[in-house]
Amino acid sequence: LSTTGLWLSIARLEGPDIIRETYLEPAVTFEPSDAQPRRQLADFLDERLTEEVARQNSIEYAMARSLHRRAGSDLRDVRLEVQQLSRTTLTRETEHQLRVMREQEAKLLKQCQDDEVR
Repeated sequence: LSTTGLWLSIARLEGPDIIRETYLEPAVTFEPSDAQPRRQLADFLDERLTEEVARQNSIEYAMARSLHRRAGSDLRDVRLEVQQLSRTTLTRETEHQLRVMREQEAKLLKQCQDDEVR
């Protein structure tokens, strides 16, 4: 079971969570006295940690985090402007500005949510 999980990991045919939960952890509990499944689970988790640390130290990750923070800041600013515009007497011009600001708010909100998923 653990060998199958290890093979799937190397071939990247399944996601890490599925491999760990479906193959490696059950193999450890199936035969507690066997050291091989424990070792394969430990190696698998160590490899995942190494990959995650490398990803978080990458320039791409730093740039993505910076863009996410900037989008969040822009979203707060737009929401504040929408609130201020909503409190004023609405004219055609302010209604148009309000509509544009709400569209911008929706776009920024979607961007922030998409960034959270990644």
